[in-house]
Amino acid sequence: MSGIREIDDIRTSLESSALRLDQTLNSERSFIADASHQLRTGLTGISLQLELLASHPDPAVRTDALHALEQTDRLTATLDELLDLARGGRGRLRVPVALDHIAQQHRVDWMPRYQQQRRSLTFSTVAYGQQALVLATPGFVGQIIDLLLDNALRHGSGDVSITVSGRQLHVNDRGAVNADHIATKFLGSDDPASLHGRGLALARRLAQADGGRLELTSAAPTTFTLTLQAAHES
Repeated sequence: MSGIREIDDIRTSLESSALRLDQTLNSERSFIADASHQLRTGLTGISLQLELLASHPDPAVRTDALHALEQTDRLTATLDELLDLARGGRGRLRVPVALDHIAQQHRVDWMPRYQQQRRSLTFSTVAYGQQALVLATPGFVGQIIDLLLDNALRHGSGDVSITVSGRQLHVNDRGAVNADHIATKFLGSDDPASLHGRGLALARRLAQADGGRLELTSAAPTTFTLTLQAAHES
């Protein structure tokens, strides 16, 4: 203690605040660890059931089971990546990946939902010589694509296209949006029911965590563009 009451009061207050913050962080880390354990346990159980179905005598059932098993494996990997990010591991799991390959995987996942609403979901690439690789966390890229496709399905209109051009990925629909409204959504929403706002804000945070950026590059037609670091730039 300094012996000066005002300074000592401030010091005591700061120490108390630091202690409360540390307790809060420890509590959050504990919750994240418990929640991730429960999710991983559930995914493991689903995987075991799908592995049994993968040996089903019906070829159609086997095909669906193998596809679902692949999705479950990707979800498990993404869970590990998100847990690492929550623990402060920003960008530690980035590896060279083929952006077009991830985009095509997730297009296949979303096709049934688009077909149910009688909307098309197309994929194309703009080639610049050999296949371009980006430095990214595969699960984060997949989650960003999922969030953008969900946003287009829920809030967009008409056909939707995914285009990979070098280190950029564009998701385009035939609707129109208010750019100021989307800018607000990128900042997140305090409304628990606003999945629209939360989804775009999460996608933007995941892009930033990977050293990239997610932007609204056209309001009409609506186009979101994900830009990532080229692998050769690392």
